[in-house]
Amino acid sequence: MNYKTLYSTLTYDEDVTTSWLRSKHLIANYMDCKKCGSSCRLVTKKDTKVWRCPLKGCQSVISIRNESFFSGSHLKLNEIVDLIYWWSCKSTVHATMHETGHSEHTIVDWFNFLRDICADYFLSNPTVIGGPGSVIEIDKSKFGKRKYNRGRYVDGHWVFGGIERGTSNCFMVAVADRSAATLLPIIYKYVRPGSTIISDQWRAYSSLSSVSSGFTHLTVNHSLNFIDPFSGAHTQTIEGTWSQVKRMMRGIGVMNTSNDLFQTYLQEFLWRKKFSGQDPFNTIIEHIKEQYPL
Repeated sequence: MNYKTLYSTLTYDEDVTTSWLRSKHLIANYMDCKKCGSSCRLVTKKDTKVWRCPLKGCQSVISIRNESFFSGSHLKLNEIVDLIYWWSCKSTVHATMHETGHSEHTIVDWFNFLRDICADYFLSNPTVIGGPGSVIEIDKSKFGKRKYNRGRYVDGHWVFGGIERGTSNCFMVAVADRSAATLLPIIYKYVRPGSTIISDQWRAYSSLSSVSSGFTHLTVNHSLNFIDPFSGAHTQTIEGTWSQVKRMMRGIGVMNTSNDLFQTYLQEFLWRKKFSGQDPFNTIIEHIKEQYPL
């Protein structure tokens, strides 16, 4: 869907957007009064749709956004749907400011909310890759570089990840260090037994070569070769994936952001990669609905 279609069919009018959100079950189709339990009616109050209890002596009013993804915001519903669209199109914050007229603070907040939806998706649907016959490349990479920033020393982020060859299945986790105690539990969490794992010769991976690990482990010595001359082992797929993630993060200037926020950018990348064959706007709408059931 392009923006011209979105605007002309959904977001040109607040009432049209409201009806569409109700049809998608992103806001409630009915509401019981919180005080007396009577069925509320949808009415217009100061140009805004609200639920009102019809019972005399009660007349309680409940926001149509109650318990939804949109609750607590002062933006119009059609404005929020527009922001969801621009995020889905990978629009930058400044480009979205130009398109919508909203402040940088507003757009950053909503883009963060949508990254949280990506993160929540992976909490509900943990990524586990590989299995017998599958080849998994694993690697670690440094994001950001050391620099002084207004007197503050920033060290960037180490990320550990793996990708299943021949698929878009992968995982990425920001890690505090590259020790075996940190990396091995991540491997066992995200990679199914029976997989063939390919890595460099970082010492933290050494126990993967034992029979008891449940994996077949191949390595490549990157100080000598990009591809092992005997086994053909290489990690070029995961290295190419690192380049994609870093390109995205440099484009939006978040290489040295806080640890918690940095992980959500990783999850946004994984979300987009996983659903690359689907329309991102419709997909994020479906995942908002899953995370905010009504």
